[in-house]
Amino acid sequence: MFNISRAARRLSLNPVVIRLPGVRCESTALHFYQNRQLELYASKEAKRLTLRQLVFFGRSMDEDRLIKSANYVRTELPIRIAHRLRDLQALPYVVVTQEGVAKVYELYWSAFEQFRRYPPITTMAENEEFCRFLSEILGEHATVIPSLSLGLSLSSPYLPPDQLDSFMRRMLVSRISRRVLAEHHIALSEIHAGTHKDSSEEPHVGIIFTGLNIRKSVERCVKLLQARPVGVEDHYGDGVRGTRWPEVLIDGHLETKFSYIREHLELRPLIVMLD
Repeated sequence: MFNISRAARRLSLNPVVIRLPGVRCESTALHFYQNRQLELYASKEAKRLTLRQLVFFGRSMDEDRLIKSANYVRTELPIRIAHRLRDLQALPYVVVTQEGVAKVYELYWSAFEQFRRYPPITTMAENEEFCRFLSEILGEHATVIPSLSLGLSLSSPYLPPDQLDSFMRRMLVSRISRRVLAEHHIALSEIHAGTHKDSSEEPHVGIIFTGLNIRKSVERCVKLLQARPVGVEDHYGDGVRGTRWPEVLIDGHLETKFSYIREHLELRPLIVMLD
């Protein structure tokens, strides 16, 4: 005898999965429908902090403030990740199931689940373990942008250019802010423990340089570019063997200093020089 309710229950527990070349469906599909916790976190507003606030809080670091910082990162990151998961879910489903995008979605979902389940930090030993956890997550997400870029480029027929640009902009800005929070807390913890490795003579709090010398940053970029291997190709695919880099002259207020994240600042002149 065929029991309709029993058959329907089996179908709901064992969904039919259609596999297409280059497409990953099963795990991503489950995430789309098992999202009650995601809705809860995505409904919360992110608590944004400025660099000034991060510097002010990190100047006089002690164990109590460090544990507060850890718990802020622990509770803030799942909210921000939930917002990006919602953005991914708003894309056409055929886009999200493309292999590169699906990989990013699964990384974000895994990170979201791990952060929301992470217990409160109450001791320095627990903070040390939390920093190791953050470092692992940062490493796992190192390939997010290449994977996402490749996946979206293959899915471009399904997305208008304006929507694609807006989506990528949100993903990039959010990724930068999340990594700043994680890396800054790790740096504060290492500085407090005396294990932070930094040869820079410029003053800094965590990863934020409070007296960043612009001239020195440009000079570092120039030195890095001039060290490029001979024979690499330029932007148009033409060989540059034997080509010498032009001399870079720095003019203006040469001793200008301000608070900023050095890596973010130095990325800009590198892009300009390579363009």
